[in-house]
Amino acid sequence: MEAGGQVIQLVRAVDFNGLAGGVEDDLAMPAASQVGLQFGGVYIANEKYTRALADQVIQDGEADAVAFGQLFIANPDLPARFASNASLNMPDPSTFFAPGPHGYTDYPELSA
Repeated sequence: MEAGGQVIQLVRAVDFNGLAGGVEDDLAMPAASQVGLQFGGVYIANEKYTRALADQVIQDGEADAVAFGQLFIANPDLPARFASNASLNMPDPSTFFAPGPHGYTDYPELSA
């Protein structure tokens, strides 16, 4: 893809779907994933995706991968939780960028 005669190497688009106010919203369709269809390069979708929505956009070819930021903060064992369909800890945004370990190291781990 080109713009102004220059080859575009990176596109940054942000979706505000998925975890809206801590509640799953699988009905929301990410508008930025349409960028992935048009871009033609590797597209990693992001911003508050649920697992179901991430699976959907990858399966539909709208993204090559999905990044999980806040869910990883609250679930450092996120891949294991996804693999076992375990429940997720909900992130506490009031602790983001706050001093100290609270909100970063005190989320419960997945039980064996």
